Amino acid sequence: MMFKGNTLENIVNEAKRHDINIPSTYGRGEDVPKWYEEGKYDEIEEHLKADLKIIRYIDLTNIIVKVLVKRSFKE
Repeated sequence: MMFKGNTLENIVNEAKRHDINIPSTYGRGEDVPKWYEEGKYDEIEEHLKADLKIIRYIDLTNIIVKVLVKRSFKE
């Protein structure tokens, strides 16, 4: 998942760098096809749940958005 050139993983890493207590990612999107081929559907489900938790956190708090906006003005 990408938003304005930032992957969800990059957003989480940036938030943690600023001591924001955001949920962690689980795997990467590129892992999903491999997990599917291997029948690891629980892994896919955990990955999707983690993504949804992160998105919901961002939606409810808006904290990370403020951090990223500040960073973009500095660059």
